Formats: sequence, structure tokens, C-alpha cells
Amino acid sequence: MNRVILIDPCRDERWDRFVESHPFGWICHLSGWKLVLENTFPHMKGHYLALIDENGTIKGGLPVYEVRSWLIGDRLVSTPFSTFSDPLVSDAEQFYHLLESVMLICKQIKFKYVEIRMFKFKFDQFDCKNQKNDLFKTHIIKLPENIEDLKKTFHKTCVRRNIKRAYGKGLKLRAGIMEEDWMAFYHLYAVNRKRLGLPVQPYIFIQNLWKTFSKGEKIKLLLAEWEGKAIGAIVLYKYKDRVSAEYLGSDEKYKSLYTNVFLYWEAIKWAHENKINYFDFGRTSTNNFSLMEFKQHWGTQMLDLPIYYFFEKSSHYKNDKNQSFLYLAARKLLKALPEHLYSKVGRFIYNHSS
Repeated sequence: MNRVILIDPCRDERWDRFVESHPFGWICHLSGWKLVLENTFPHMKGHYLALIDENGTIKGGLPVYEVRSWLIGDRLVSTPFSTFSDPLVSDAEQFYHLLESVMLICKQIKFKYVEIRMFKFKFDQFDCKNQKNDLFKTHIIKLPENIEDLKKTFHKTCVRRNIKRAYGKGLKLRAGIMEEDWMAFYHLYAVNRKRLGLPVQPYIFIQNLWKTFSKGEKIKLLLAEWEGKAIGAIVLYKYKDRVSAEYLGSDEKYKSLYTNVFLYWEAIKWAHENKINYFDFGRTSTNNFSLMEFKQHWGTQMLDLPIYYFFEKSSHYKNDKNQSFLYLAARKLLKALPEHLYSKVGRFIYNHSS
């Protein structure tokens, strides 16, 4: 008879071995993710539920985090700041067994709901009362044996021609391995986020990701340089058969050099050289039409990234925050803030976010 227990993934080696063996396992399921989040954000605490058999072998798993916020409400999230975090299960029975234990935690700590970000686990086929948020997509390409065959699938003018232009303008690639490289990336990334009216994660979050996952190249930083200056950078996650582009920053003053196209192409080539099967362009809001179009020009397959909400009591979750008055007002404010206040406000926002 299988039963659900709580385990500490940082002390129990069974957990990471299980994540490695499960087809839905991703970098955010690993024990390192818990170290990153809990060492960065004081409002988060992870609970790792494992479904074990009579021999103590893990058969299923679901990590959830307490995310406490007086501003936007307390909730359980699987998993904060991840593009997706599928339940590590084989069937609906295993999922409901784990979900029952999660809802019990939710009730005990008096939280209102549980949020689970899914991708590979096709929850829609099961009958359960819940609410679904379809605001995000991901764009993926399968990497063939011959990289030139892949290049032929790219949009002729928007991608292939601009790749050629970028090389013609003298852009160079360099792998980031030093603290200074990560700080250069963070500056570019923060400037981009401010320009878009979006908060930026605190640097310590990026720093903790790098220090935790740089072993085995689970995280990779690529920098685009022009005349010896870093003008763009991209951060990649690499785990099992997938590379995912997670963060990108570039200097707007040099956009005529096609920095972003150059970085994505170099990232794809790096994934191919490392015998990776899939390149993921990362999560995109369905309201971001220009970014959606940019990613589709690479011959990608667009897939859903649904978020499901499970309530301790009957309730309704409003999932159109990207269009809310407060959200739009906050974006205008962030654009207008001076840099020293922008970083402080960003830290405040991320101390309530997930």
C-alpha cells in the first residue's frame, strides 16, 4: 500500500534520484531549487511530498511551497518562479493521492488555495472541479541531427537574414563564468525589465541560481560582445533532454546589431552541441503578441502552460491580472522610478510573488 510522507530533499538522496528518473522531472523539482528559494526569499517554505511503497521507494512526488503575503494573499505553489512544475506521477490515482495530502496542509495552515503549474501532465483528461489559467504558452523546437536542417525552418527574413547580419556586424560570443559576467548580465536584464515596466528579481536570486546549478552546467550564461563590451546575455537551464532560455537582457542602444537573434541562435547551437533533444524558448504571456510572433518565426511548436487552482473551499480566482488596473498602473510606476528606487521596489514585489 502506497502512502504519502514529507521528506527533506536536501538530506534524502532518494528525491533527486527520483526526479532524474521521472519523465516529468525538471530542474525546478531538484533539491537545489529549495536551497535557492529558501536562501533568497523569507516568505517561502517548501514541503516535498513523496508517495512511497512498502519498500520506501518513491513512486510519485509533488513539491509545494508556502508563499506568504499580506499584500496578495497566502497560497501553496508548485513551484515558485518556475515555468512549470508537473506533478511527478504516473497516473491520476497517484496525483489525487498527493493532492489530498496537499489540501490537508492547505487547510491546516489556513491558506485559501493551491496553485500547480503543469506542462507534460495532461490534467484536462481527468474529472476534477478546479479553475484553470491559460495565460501562458511555451515555444519549443526539436533539435535534428543536422543543425543546418533546423536553420532552414526559420523565417527567411526575420531570423535567417538577421543571424547573418549579426555575424556581419562583428558580434562575438563568450561564456560567462565569473561573478563579473553575471553582474553584467543582471545589469542588462534589469534595464530591460525597467523599460518594460516589470520588476526585476533581486540579484541574490540570480546569484544563488548560478552557485547552486553551475555544477554540471545545469545553468549556462552566454554573453554577446561587440568591440569588447557585453551588450547582451542569455541564461539557460539545462536538464536531461531539454535546454530552456529563461532570462535575456540586451542593450537597446545596439538593437541594430540583432543581439537577441544572435544569442538565441548561439544558445540553440550550444544545446545541439551538448546532444540536447529540445530547445525551449521559455514562458510567454499570451498578451505579449510581439514576443509570441518572434518565437514563432523560429519554426517552433507552441504549447500550453496551464496553471490549475485547487481551493480548500468553493471560490473563484481572478486570472486576468495582466489586464487589471493595478497591474497596468504598477507598470507605469516602475518605468518612471529612478534606478535606486526601482531595485528596492522590485525586491518588495518579489517578496510577495511566486
